[in-house]
Amino acid sequence: MGTKKGKLTSDQIVIPIHPFLFIMKYIHLPYLASLSLMCILLTGCQEAGPIVDIEAEKQLISELSQQWADAESQKDLEGSLSMFWDDAVLLPPDADVVEGIDAISQLYQDFFEQVPYSSLTLAPTAITVAASGDVAYNWGNLSLEFDGPDAPPVVTMKFIATWEKRSGTWKVTANMYSYNSPQSAE
Repeated sequence: MGTKKGKLTSDQIVIPIHPFLFIMKYIHLPYLASLSLMCILLTGCQEAGPIVDIEAEKQLISELSQQWADAESQKDLEGSLSMFWDDAVLLPPDADVVEGIDAISQLYQDFFEQVPYSSLTLAPTAITVAASGDVAYNWGNLSLEFDGPDAPPVVTMKFIATWEKRSGTWKVTANMYSYNSPQSAE
């Protein structure tokens, strides 16, 4: 019952099964689907970038906000403008939207020349920084103190400013402020 050496019979021939056919034949489809989903999820779960220190970014926004308030209090045009990106937008009370650094510069020049205030005080309420670390906003109150017999002693306002970090530098992209109470028309 032996075979001659060198000759194979059909019961001795082993044909390997293609891996795909093996998987389809011996592994159930739900398990295969689960395994595929796990592979997709694991390869997609890679770190997006460096971890952002949100508290440090909040502190930086706080410091920059104070520098901005100091520049405005001193009627420092260059210092005030240095806080804005060239494409920034201002939304002042009872006025049109001010777009771009040139228009913002003109608004500040007019404000510094025409509004007889003696100081500006900023009182931020909150600062929020996105988890990405490149967008933030802060809001709160500010007050303008005036000198002179016909001026109100203090005008209080509220504000919200949005900040964007570009190439490692934070600057304002939009700022809106309004009066806490209606102002009388002159």
